[in-house]
Amino acid sequence: MRKLFAILTLSVALAGCDKEPNDNGALDVSLNEPTRTSIRVSVDETRAAGVDSAEGVFVNGVLGSDNDNVTMRYIMQIYMDDVAVTKYVTYSDEPNVEFTPELIPNRDYRFVVWADVVTEGKKDIDNHYNTKNPESLENITLKGEWNAMDESRDAFTGFTIKENFTGGNVNISLTRPFAKLRIVATDKAEALATPVKGLITYTSSHRAAFNAKTGKAAAATVADKVHEYTIMSYTADTEESYTLFTDYFFAVDDKISLTFAFYEEGVSYPIMNKRYIAENVSVMSNRITTIRGNILTGDEKINFGESNISVTEWGNGGEVLIPGIVPGI
Repeated sequence: MRKLFAILTLSVALAGCDKEPNDNGALDVSLNEPTRTSIRVSVDETRAAGVDSAEGVFVNGVLGSDNDNVTMRYIMQIYMDDVAVTKYVTYSDEPNVEFTPELIPNRDYRFVVWADVVTEGKKDIDNHYNTKNPESLENITLKGEWNAMDESRDAFTGFTIKENFTGGNVNISLTRPFAKLRIVATDKAEALATPVKGLITYTSSHRAAFNAKTGKAAAATVADKVHEYTIMSYTADTEESYTLFTDYFFAVDDKISLTFAFYEEGVSYPIMNKRYIAENVSVMSNRITTIRGNILTGDEKINFGESNISVTEWGNGGEVLIPGIVPGI
C-alpha cells in the first residue's frame, strides 16, 4: 500500500502541468505520461566470506542467517528540480535491490539512496541512524548509544543525477559514508593476560551528521567520545591478528587522535600498564584504517595500514610506522 501511495503521490505531483495542445487544439494527454523506470541499487562487496573484523555486513555474518533478526533497509528519495517529492523503502538481505517508480519524462531528477540495518518486526523504526529529520535524508545522525564493535552499524549510501531524464534504467552504486577504525594486536600469544575490556577515548572531534543528498558529512562537532566496552570475538581472529577494537564514524578525509588501553577481567589497570596515544591518524570515508602491532606486550612499534574498504584483502599498500603513537602510563 505504501508503495502504491508513493507512486500516486509522485505521479500527481509531477503530472499536473504536463499537457499541451496537439495540432487540432485539443490537449495531448500522452505528452508526458508517467513511465515505469528501473532504479537498480547495488553494494559492491568483493571481500571473501567469513567473520572477520575487516569485512562488511553482507559477508561477516550479520545478515543472511536464519535467526539473525535483522535485515537491510534501502531508502530511495526522489528529487525533482531539487525538491524532494517522494520516497520508497524496500528490505533485503542481499546487496542488490530494484525500485520501479513511475516518472514523468523530460524532467531533472536526483535519486538518493541510504541503506542501513534494521530489526525484523521493527523495520519502520530507525535502528542505528536517524533518517527522518528531515524526511529527505539530508541530516542523518547517530541514534542512541554509540557502541563500539557493533558490525550492524555498517551502512551505505549513494546518489545520481539525471537531467532531462527520458526514461530507461538507472544504476546507483553504494559506498560507505564513514571510515572504519580497527585496533589489532599481533602479540596475543606472548601476552601476560587475556584482554577482555577496552577503553577508547577520542581526543579529537568527529563528524556528527551526513547529508545523503549531497554525499557529504557535516563538519566535525563531536569531541572526547569515550568507549568502555567488552571485546567481542571474531572467528577469523588468530593470536597473530587479534581484533581489540572496531568503530564506524562519518568521515571525509580526516585526521583523528585517540587514546586506548586494554584490561584483563577484574583488573583496574591496563595490560602492561600501558595507555597508548595515537595522534593524527588518517581516516577516510569508505576506507578502513588499522592500528596494528604488539599492543599487549607494550611494544612501542605500532603500525598503521589503510586500504579501500571495498577490496578483497587489506594492507596491500603495506603498513608504516605512525610516529605519533606513543605508550604512556
